[in-house]
Amino acid sequence: MSSLPCDIYSRPPPQTLPQTKSWTDSSYQDGFTPTLILRNTQLLNRLRDTGALKNLSIQFASQYTADGFGSDKLWTQFHGFHNLTSLELYHFYCEEDKLVKEISRILCHNPRLQKLGLGIAHDADCDGNPEMIITNDNYDFLEKLCERYASRQGTVPLSLHTLRLGHGMFLNHKKSGTTENWLKKLVKLDEIRTLHIFNSILLDMEEDEPAETVIDWSLFEDCKSIRQLSVSRISSDVIEWLRGGGKTVEELLIADHYDMYDNEGMDRFNILNLPHLSMLYVREIWVDKRTEDDDWDDTDSDASDPEEVEEADTMDLDASELESPRMDPSVMTVLDRLPDGGVHLTRLALCITFEDQWTLFATHLPKLKHLTYLRLDSKSAHGGRFPPMQASIWSGINRYIEIAMRYVQLARYLCSSLQFARVGEWAWQITVPLGVDLADAGSDIYDLIKLRRLDFDEMMSIELFSIHTFTCQSGLLGKETWHEEMSEEESHRMDLQMEEIDAAMREGRPVRRLFTSIGEGPDIHIPDFL
Repeated sequence: MSSLPCDIYSRPPPQTLPQTKSWTDSSYQDGFTPTLILRNTQLLNRLRDTGALKNLSIQFASQYTADGFGSDKLWTQFHGFHNLTSLELYHFYCEEDKLVKEISRILCHNPRLQKLGLGIAHDADCDGNPEMIITNDNYDFLEKLCERYASRQGTVPLSLHTLRLGHGMFLNHKKSGTTENWLKKLVKLDEIRTLHIFNSILLDMEEDEPAETVIDWSLFEDCKSIRQLSVSRISSDVIEWLRGGGKTVEELLIADHYDMYDNEGMDRFNILNLPHLSMLYVREIWVDKRTEDDDWDDTDSDASDPEEVEEADTMDLDASELESPRMDPSVMTVLDRLPDGGVHLTRLALCITFEDQWTLFATHLPKLKHLTYLRLDSKSAHGGRFPPMQASIWSGINRYIEIAMRYVQLARYLCSSLQFARVGEWAWQITVPLGVDLADAGSDIYDLIKLRRLDFDEMMSIELFSIHTFTCQSGLLGKETWHEEMSEEESHRMDLQMEEIDAAMREGRPVRRLFTSIGEGPDIHIPDFL
């Protein structure tokens, strides 16, 4: 997919060409070969020669690689671009020396860059949540790039405002016997305002156990003005840095989806005390309530076939090991963990199950006196419409969008500063007539609080609403690029089918085909389905 004009061969005046080009290369043709527009020299030269291009973003076909599938072709020619102020290259893959040489040359030829994003395509184990990136003990690509850039004649560190480092841009390697900060050879660290870093789970091909990415935060010692920080995980080293050099951070985005039992992850929010925090974006994976006492079970765990279930039943386990962890009802969302409850937030995005978490979450809303933007997403990665029908607490309100609208109106009633909200795939601007006191409105709040639905372009113009639910740019958060709304009937069918899949996985039986839309034939055995 490309935004390049179709009439590029007609050579219109340079000023008619847009300054921004973004490619999302999803061809998957001929073994990862990039689409024609990224391989055609004439097209690239035409674009280069206009001199109008300022912002260039290319995302190659897949962020994952596999030997023998031609992933070495995930690259193109960049010689000749000289006026870029923003350059983002994700999922690229080629011979390392060639990449270091060509990327350093691009950077050398574009000294006015203000934004730089880089991420290499990697192999991965996608069975977990989050997926684990598989590495080969090669952690010094970025260091080599910095050294190569600095070795080119006439180069000075780039005055970047935004630095995004995805897969393969490791920050833990230092040359033996030196303490030199190689990153400052590429970037003027004191000018960075926005820093996005991949620091999720790695699995080295030489090791058996996965491990968190190690970040040498001393590389950012000179960063005194970082306003927005995005990391995959809020690891202990991230917390330590935020307590020191990262105290200037006002906007914090956590990209990975967290399990609610992840004490090593979620509990770190208990000590997250940023004095200027105004924006928080955090994800949590889906959990299923098992009892009325908030005993939760992670439904993302692997399903077992009947033989494995029988074998597990015979294992000599302590009773406590057979029980799922008990969810503390007092810490059901990130707001329950933050030391100040998030009272200074103006923008907040989190995942929620309305049926079990809304009551406690709603108690925080009156305290959020500055909250202007709110985004609520589903914990489930399984699909289906959100919020579900069972989340409705209003008689006669059972359509998905109507349920979402009611929760937005209720949130506005509880939080007087709220102006925009996104729930699932919909977003609204919220207004209340002048002079109306909602405190005395009672049930009339749903008539008095007006909602104007935002179209997709409007929604994407709001940073908090535009972020994709999953990392899509070499382990970094990116924007949603398209939207296709399902009908109520389609959504209901999907919900029913997903309930059947969950039930089949719990019971260790095949999945029944409830609708012909998923194909004709016999029941689907779990191993085949997965």
